[in-house]
Amino acid sequence: MSSKKIRSYQLQEDDEINESSVFLRSNPASTSDEEESLQVQTFEAPISQHDEDEDYYINLSESKVLAHKKENLFKITLVSMMFFTAFGAAMSPLVTLQISKICRDLFSYGPDGNTNSTGLYYTHNCDAVKAQQVNSRVQSMFLILACLLAMLTAGKVGQLSDVHGRKKILSICLSFVALQASLMAFLLGDHVPFNFYVFVIAKSLDGAVGGIKAIIGIFRTYTIDLADPKDRVASLSVVGGSVYFGFAVGPIISAFISKVSGGNDFYILYFEIIGILLTVIFLVIFVPETHYSHLKHHPRSSKSIFHTFKCIKLFYIPESRPRRIKVLLVLVINLIISGTLQTAGQAIVLWSTLKFHWGTAEIGSSLSFMGACRVINSFVTAPAYMKLLRSGGYISNSIESHNGLTKVDIFNIQFASVVTLLEVLIVLYADSEKWLYLAMAVGSFNVLSGSTIQTALVKLCHENITSHGDIEGGASDTKTGELFGALSLLETLFIMLMGSVVMITFSKTASTNPNFCFMLLFLMVLFAVVCGFFLIPDDGDDSIREDYEEQE
Repeated sequence: MSSKKIRSYQLQEDDEINESSVFLRSNPASTSDEEESLQVQTFEAPISQHDEDEDYYINLSESKVLAHKKENLFKITLVSMMFFTAFGAAMSPLVTLQISKICRDLFSYGPDGNTNSTGLYYTHNCDAVKAQQVNSRVQSMFLILACLLAMLTAGKVGQLSDVHGRKKILSICLSFVALQASLMAFLLGDHVPFNFYVFVIAKSLDGAVGGIKAIIGIFRTYTIDLADPKDRVASLSVVGGSVYFGFAVGPIISAFISKVSGGNDFYILYFEIIGILLTVIFLVIFVPETHYSHLKHHPRSSKSIFHTFKCIKLFYIPESRPRRIKVLLVLVINLIISGTLQTAGQAIVLWSTLKFHWGTAEIGSSLSFMGACRVINSFVTAPAYMKLLRSGGYISNSIESHNGLTKVDIFNIQFASVVTLLEVLIVLYADSEKWLYLAMAVGSFNVLSGSTIQTALVKLCHENITSHGDIEGGASDTKTGELFGALSLLETLFIMLMGSVVMITFSKTASTNPNFCFMLLFLMVLFAVVCGFFLIPDDGDDSIREDYEEQE
């Protein structure tokens, strides 16, 4: 057996190809002092499972490197689109099927006074308020259990993706979601009686692999692996847009399937299961690995892997108190905005089914509209906006690429807080469906700065997630996956607390004042807006510029 060593090759001027391989990846390395010197690029991938110790490397010119990076970024974006299209297609049917089952099994009665088992009396005889209260309790308990599970695993999922590879861990996570979808389709059937606790446990199954937040975190980490520092904001916007693409296209497919099947929403659940499984197959076959195989040969201690909250230390900057305050403020703003996006979305769906009697078609249309607005802003508006700032001189590559917080970053973060506040405010006073659509359109503009917040955290915590010289060949031991895992952990914890409070509040006030939960959301987002005005840019910090120039 050959020894497990990492071999690094310097790019030659004649671009001579030394070896060939199937998979390709780029490993950032330190650069020389001369401005015209080329970066060391390392590409790797095992091409045979019969010899796990043998790695093959290929050296390509810089132009080919960029071409392969863009190709791989497109592939991971396509994977994200496929998964969230299948996932988004089932969102509205799950809501209506669950409420229908609660009504049918608990609150719907036939002419003889017995509980109806056919669902024929759902529309006329069901007590909608009581059904919504039970459904809200299911949602709140589901949030608590799923978030508790995700808290234990979200940070570890990020760490494991650093050690064992993005593709392997992402495939496992997506497979768990497919398993959960299969179980929910079984439990929603007529032959299975409604059981509160079984439903809660089934809906929480994906929390065992970190939940959707952890999955999105791996997609973000894939993007950080492939995108150049100066293009991270735009690239994260595109990958983030693929999530909303699924939420836009998924409900359209859902409505089509419902129409073709004569209103049988179970076919939509089958579409979700098949779609996720096809996504896993595409991921395994076509998407290359981007993790560093030297981390397999230099693993972190098992104690670190199973230490649940240790990854949060990546957000602690010991040498700089001002930097610690900035990280804390950015984290608070991110948690409130992301928590509001998810919690308000659930509250709006429940509120609209109660107030406007929305069904699968109406919920699907609203989700499609929201997703379409966010797709447009992610794929078109955000990249054009960043390009405009760069061409206008508002963003310099030297500042954008290093670990400082710029004035543009702060403006984008403040902008996200303000539009989120406006979204909640519009919903709070909405008296017709058109106001809900207006709120979704206004709130979609916070995607312009969502990727800025994530990039800002990567820059501010740069020293904590990157260390040079630990590995033979001068490679970098990066903890980007662990950082996004820690972010997913904190988001999960916050959503558990925030979501459960909002859902419980809604269940108790649905019959008297259903708007009360939106008042709570408004106050929280208002606090995020205030936090944004305490952020101070690093543009004038000469030490940061000098540090970046030394890296150059």
